[in-house]
Amino acid sequence: MEACRLLRSAALFVVAAAYVSTCTGCAVVKATQAPDRKDLSVLAPGVPKSQVIRELGPPIQTKPVPGGTRDLYAFKQGYSMPTKMGRAAVHAGADAFSFGLWEFAATPMEEAFQGEDVRAEVLFNTDDRIQRVEYFEGGHLHEGGPTLARFMRRDSTERQLVIGEALPAEDSSSSTAAESGVQHASAADTGK
Repeated sequence: MEACRLLRSAALFVVAAAYVSTCTGCAVVKATQAPDRKDLSVLAPGVPKSQVIRELGPPIQTKPVPGGTRDLYAFKQGYSMPTKMGRAAVHAGADAFSFGLWEFAATPMEEAFQGEDVRAEVLFNTDDRIQRVEYFEGGHLHEGGPTLARFMRRDSTERQLVIGEALPAEDSSSSTAAESGVQHASAADTGK
C-alpha cells in the first residue's frame, strides 16, 4: 500500500514537472523574443540616410520628391535587453512558485507587450541627410516615452510629431511657409 502511494506521488511529480517545463517556455520565451529597442534619435535633422537604415532597417517605400527623397518607415519599437531579461526572470520565478499556473496570466500579458508600432515619413535632402520627420504613429516614443501595450495608451500618446523643415517646393511662387521646429498634434486634433 505504501509503495503504491509512493509510486503515485512520484508519477504525479513527474507529470507536474513535465507540465511546468512545457508551460514555462511560453511567457519566458515571449519576453526574450520581444522586439529590440531602436534608437529613435537617428530620426533628427542632419542625420545621414545610411545611419537611419543601419538603425531602423530599410524603408518600406522610397519615392523621389522635389529636392530629395521621401522614405516611409514602419517597425515595432521594442524593449532594451535588461528589460526583456528582467521580465523573463520574473516569469520563470513565478512559474516555479505557482507550479506553472502563472502562465495563464503571463502568456496573454506577454502577447500584449510585444512592442509598439511606429510609422514615420522621413524627407531626405539631395545630400541624403534628414530634412524633416513626421511620425504618424508612435511619436511619443521619440521623446523617450515608454513602449506601451495598446490597451494602456491614451489620446495624449496617440499623437503625431513633426521634426524639422519641409523640403523646398519645386515652384517657389506656389510654396507656402516652411514648417520648422517640433510640432505636436493629438489624435483629437487630427480627427482620429
